[in-house]
Amino acid sequence: MRWAIGDIQGCWQSFAALLERIAFRPGRDELWLAGDLVNRGTGSLEVLRFCAAHAGDVRAVLGNHDVHLLARAAGVATAGKRDTLTPVLTAPDRDGLLAWLGSQPLLRQAPGLLMVHGGLPPQWSVATALQRAREAEDALAGPRRRMVLRAVRGALPTPAPDSDVAADLETDLRAAATIALFTRLRSCDAEGVPSRFS
Repeated sequence: MRWAIGDIQGCWQSFAALLERIAFRPGRDELWLAGDLVNRGTGSLEVLRFCAAHAGDVRAVLGNHDVHLLARAAGVATAGKRDTLTPVLTAPDRDGLLAWLGSQPLLRQAPGLLMVHGGLPPQWSVATALQRAREAEDALAGPRRRMVLRAVRGALPTPAPDSDVAADLETDLRAAATIALFTRLRSCDAEGVPSRFS
């Protein structure tokens, strides 16, 4: 059985109760988790430990709170007023948990199904969405990861077009824009232009 669950947001007890209610069977069932696994609730560490321990059964995508955790871990973001991520960041198994989280895609596909946390511009084809997702995921996994995470947070200066770093920053900004769409887009206007982000 495939179960789709969204926005756990660190609410471990509620998530565990839901798993019990659906009689989740590791090795037989799949959990499709639509992002925002962490933050707000006090059990982000437990949620990530469960997901990493059941990696063969979990199919997650990154949400904006997950990206925020990765940015905090990379040292390019500070805690927000409602952050509950310190237990993850100080856990002895933090590196493995963050590696698992950071390996999750922005977009998952199965026959007849696309899963994303935020949204997609309606004018994009599935092929375009998959291409943009893979580009951004490669950027998150690459040597410029910190710069991409900074760009997602809007913390990069705009370089002069003829500067040596302009091409790299343009690539970072494209990846950051894709990450924002996939994790934070909430609505588009009548022409399909993104108009509201969370």
